[in-house]
Amino acid sequence: MTKERAHHARVTVVSGAARGIGVAVLDGLAEAGWTDLAVDWCADVEDMNYPLSHPADLEAVAARWLGPVQAVIGDVQDAQAHAALASPTEHDHGGPDAAVAAAAVIDGGKALWNEPPQTLETLWEINSGIWAPASPPSMPWSGSSSGWPLTCAEPV
Repeated sequence: MTKERAHHARVTVVSGAARGIGVAVLDGLAEAGWTDLAVDWCADVEDMNYPLSHPADLEAVAARWLGPVQAVIGDVQDAQAHAALASPTEHDHGGPDAAVAAAAVIDGGKALWNEPPQTLETLWEINSGIWAPASPPSMPWSGSSSGWPLTCAEPV
């Protein structure tokens, strides 16, 4: 099912790519010659005590690289978003060579046992969900040309 690559650059999907560790990893990969799909939710979460990324953040990241970085707004926990991303990735690049799961939120600041239950529930719901859709068996492109290494850039 693999396709000969139109471009010889390696391809990665980076979630959480609009800010923080995600954008740092993406910048390093783009500088090293990788073609990157920069994916970010670009929406606030009601229970978080800080604003999350916005579309302008993600667009600014892609604009810095003028070509090798494609910005995609999507929730990494959403199977439909993955399917919408998988088809063009497979068609244009023969599938990804790697994925970086950097999408996560952080909140609190106290010892976990002193956090309100709602804070813990929100953190668990969002941060633990980055694994399921990013793992090879559940990805439509799991048979990509060079395997499917997964790196988590943030602790869950």
